[in-house]
Amino acid sequence: MQTHINKIHEEKKDAQINSNIKQKRNTEGFYFKDNRPNNIAQKKLFRTQKTPIQMVKKKSLRARVREKLKKEGYESLTAREKRFAPPSVIETGAGEGRFSKSFRKKFGKNYVATDIANEEGPNGFLSFSKKIGVQTKFGVNANEISEKFHKGTIDRIVGANPFGVKGVGGASYGLSKENPGGSGKQRYLPDNRFLKSAKPLLRPGGSVELYGRSNMLRDAAVGNIPSTGKKGRRTKEEVQQVLKAKEKYEGSNANPYLTIAPDELHDLAKSTGYKVRVKRAKQPRNVLKGGNPDTIDGDEERAEKGLKPFNTRFSFIPEEDGYESDTDDPRIIYSDGEASDWEESSDEEI
Repeated sequence: MQTHINKIHEEKKDAQINSNIKQKRNTEGFYFKDNRPNNIAQKKLFRTQKTPIQMVKKKSLRARVREKLKKEGYESLTAREKRFAPPSVIETGAGEGRFSKSFRKKFGKNYVATDIANEEGPNGFLSFSKKIGVQTKFGVNANEISEKFHKGTIDRIVGANPFGVKGVGGASYGLSKENPGGSGKQRYLPDNRFLKSAKPLLRPGGSVELYGRSNMLRDAAVGNIPSTGKKGRRTKEEVQQVLKAKEKYEGSNANPYLTIAPDELHDLAKSTGYKVRVKRAKQPRNVLKGGNPDTIDGDEERAEKGLKPFNTRFSFIPEEDGYESDTDDPRIIYSDGEASDWEESSDEEI
């Protein structure tokens, strides 16, 4: 009997200790301090507050996913874990997502396709990306991409055919931006916004890759041909070399947002802290059909007015601390040779 009474006293004591109503004793007796929430807002907060144990569980799940991703790769994750996995590859300005299939095949499935549009809308932004199961993210301005992802977590930032709104200065991303009112070489000016914003996101060894129609390889090859004739003109032999270079590197109907002179590209890379490799690139074979035929063979009448299949790949690699370019380690390397696959060419230099 006594044991039973002692047990009841112990249970009451435990209940008092764990209660929200705290009992204290003073010289005049006992008084009670009620710590329970006293209004609706406080009650909601009280009910939804997570205990330290719950918070630890959530953190441990994210930490576990990151560690598993690092050790075993994306394919080892369960469907639930993939929801917590940060992307390692970002596609910028994906539009409908016609290149997402090719990029994901090259760079891996831990991949997100983004666009500046806020929703799919009637134009079907990111619709192709969704159909093939690619993770998507709306409302991502490529020129402010560092605000949307964690710094130092990305292996690759890739984009095909940087796009802009003609007639609106700055409404674009890429290597150049339109200069309304400008003419000739001043119509488009170098644009550092995208490269500058992308750099903080990259892990060590990461890079920014831009694919598109460009005259850069042709311009670089022509620029390497000297002018040793009278009054700084080229000799007949040098003129023939120029013609051969232009024949080798077809240069028509280039993407205006990749239109930049070799010396401007050098200055742009230096100001943003990159080393650059420029290669030939072939159009992906499995580009999904639809939308503006800028880079799709088929609708020849409209395609002639837009961009033709891309031919160039720009790779931007963050420079090392204290890097200074020289002849042995130039800031920009132009690679010659035919593209061996859609994304790259041989490494023979021009």
